[in-house]
Amino acid sequence: MSFFGGAQMFQIMINLVRGKFVALLLGPEGMGISSLLTASSNTIQQLASFGIPTAIVKELSGADQEDNSARDAIIASARHATRITALTGAIICMAFSVFMSRWTFGDDNFTWQYMLLSIAVLFGILGSGEMSILQGLRQVKRLSWSSVVGASTGLAIGVPLYYIWGNGGIVPAMIAVSLAAYIFYRISISRTAGIANRRIDHQVRLSIMRKLLALGSVLMAGSLIGTCVTYLSNAFIRYIGGIDDVGYFQAANSITNQYAGVIFAAMSVDYFPRLAAVASDNVKVTEIVNRQTEIIALIMAPLMILLMLTAPVVIRILLTEEFIHILPLVYWLGTGVFLRALAYPPGYIAFAKSNKRLFFLLEGIFGNALYLTANCTCYYIWGLTGLGAAMCATYMISLAVYYAVNRRLYSYTMRRSTFMAILPLFISVTAALASTYITSSPIYYTTLSAIFTATATYSAIRLLKALNK
Repeated sequence: MSFFGGAQMFQIMINLVRGKFVALLLGPEGMGISSLLTASSNTIQQLASFGIPTAIVKELSGADQEDNSARDAIIASARHATRITALTGAIICMAFSVFMSRWTFGDDNFTWQYMLLSIAVLFGILGSGEMSILQGLRQVKRLSWSSVVGASTGLAIGVPLYYIWGNGGIVPAMIAVSLAAYIFYRISISRTAGIANRRIDHQVRLSIMRKLLALGSVLMAGSLIGTCVTYLSNAFIRYIGGIDDVGYFQAANSITNQYAGVIFAAMSVDYFPRLAAVASDNVKVTEIVNRQTEIIALIMAPLMILLMLTAPVVIRILLTEEFIHILPLVYWLGTGVFLRALAYPPGYIAFAKSNKRLFFLLEGIFGNALYLTANCTCYYIWGLTGLGAAMCATYMISLAVYYAVNRRLYSYTMRRSTFMAILPLFISVTAALASTYITSSPIYYTTLSAIFTATATYSAIRLLKALNK
């Protein structure tokens, strides 16, 4: 988590620097164009990749690491599947370039940009595949280094393109970023000891590819349902409260994710491969899930209390004074993110064990239905603050359901030591949330500062003990 978390922080800094150059060289119009083209590219990549990158991690992590031929067969098959999806994504982007220009910008003026964007889509999907191979091999240092170097190279090439071509340099810069990332991921894999390019039997390759598609299709279905639920939730907020409330909700989510996104991204790189590697052993699964739950709670609790403490200042810096009334929503979302962190480790047990049907029912159907119901109900009753309360309710219920299901099917139990480590953190976060309702600013900052200091000290001591075991 420290290696990849540091890499993620560096990439965030790179993105901030790139955004600054876009603002300086291209202005608001260029920023808008860049945002729309990036969103289009990400959407196509998500759909065309068909969830295969995550499926690659699952299959590669679960393979016998001592069996080089089996591992190399998965890598070769994964690359073949990724090439097919990458070409599919590029063809879709090129074939629908006219329509996407009209849908996104209202005219045909960006048709050529979308045709060029197909190259960025191609290398973006290929890069995701290579990154998943590194993740599945648990080459965290190489993955982190490649991410940093690829992002830096993309920035170094992209900024001169903005300067030379203005808005016309946006797509070439996107191509440079995706190509640089793909090249460095590929180089890192080639330098990993024991990896060899082997000729794979056609039937073996087809068998592995079918398995990847089967796993990926579940993730894709769940992702599409999640996208629809987000749309319906925003539509309900707009219908009941207006478009401004949708914007306020997105702003609060953005601030919360600035604090928590790096931790979740870092955890996914290492945790899921480790869990998949021991998926057949319930005792080891229980051990890994408990350890991960404790570590993520120790990191996330002080981080979310820090969010509550600094939110008034952060909103004024990143947004404007007009957004200050979203503070209660940010406080509740911070508490919800802490609960989400607790639900994350047990939520992946079913997928690690290749129980696709259960994973889809829990994540795709139950989780999304619960989120939509809670959002609409709580917003209707309590307004914007209710959306934060809805997140807390969603993950409290999800945590209870995950525990009950995993206990019954896989004999998972939370260790008493893990529970006793998490309990003070839960009390601290809850106390911090309650403290946000203090109306006196000096007492507010003093109380939250004291809670943060105590929680951070407790977490640091526990983390040091965990790392020294």
